[in-house]
Amino acid sequence: MRSQRPLWILVLLPHVSAMHADSQSTISFPEVKGKSLQGNEVLFPSVFKFQDYHMVMVAFEQDQQLDVNTWLPHLETLAASRNDLDFFELPTISRMNVLMRWIIYRGMRSGIKEDSSRKRTVTLHIDKQPFKESLEIETESSIYAFLVDSKGTVIWKGEGVWSENLWEELLEVLPAEK
Repeated sequence: MRSQRPLWILVLLPHVSAMHADSQSTISFPEVKGKSLQGNEVLFPSVFKFQDYHMVMVAFEQDQQLDVNTWLPHLETLAASRNDLDFFELPTISRMNVLMRWIIYRGMRSGIKEDSSRKRTVTLHIDKQPFKESLEIETESSIYAFLVDSKGTVIWKGEGVWSENLWEELLEVLPAEK
């Protein structure tokens, strides 16, 4: 179970950061392959072509699911209100042997019963360093949220748990539905 952070740390050290599309560099989502909790192979960024926009939540540690969960109700509401947006959760783990992958996959699958959640949760067993470099991820001690277009271009990047500030920034850069 995750330990509680002292409130004073949250007050003194707010963990909010975001990148906007108007920044100098363009980030493209890297080519990676994962497996959804439904058992389907998912190829990124080619899967993005099926929807105009995707929110992608990237986590590196098991206890970060609690941080991802702070975003989920908001993303579910937003995706339900738009026909052009969907989202993924990407638990991102180092490459490992087949037995360890199977154990982790089965454990995650047993904890998630809803078919829609299993479809959008895609485990990546990859060499994390190139992945992090391509997405300009600085640390694995935080989760990251990405708004990606159908071509795999990152429009917005946020770091950390859901907050009003991050949400407002996201909604500000999310184009109006066509």
